[in-house]
Amino acid sequence: MNEPLRDGSEDIPVNAAMQCNNCRNRLVGTATCFAFPDRIPDEILGGYFDHRNEYPGDKGIRFEQK
Repeated sequence: MNEPLRDGSEDIPVNAAMQCNNCRNRLVGTATCFAFPDRIPDEILGGYFDHRNEYPGDKGIRFEQK
């Protein structure tokens, strides 16, 4: 598992929902996106994986800033 996302000032995970909420691939109001139409994996949603990187099953669709 990758290291938690860091904000640079503290040793705590950055809320990955912020990454997801700022992604143009997210389906608003759900825990789904174009990469994961059934459900965004907990590892991404929980802030323990930076989805600018490849993740199994993402079909090449990754975080894209809105």
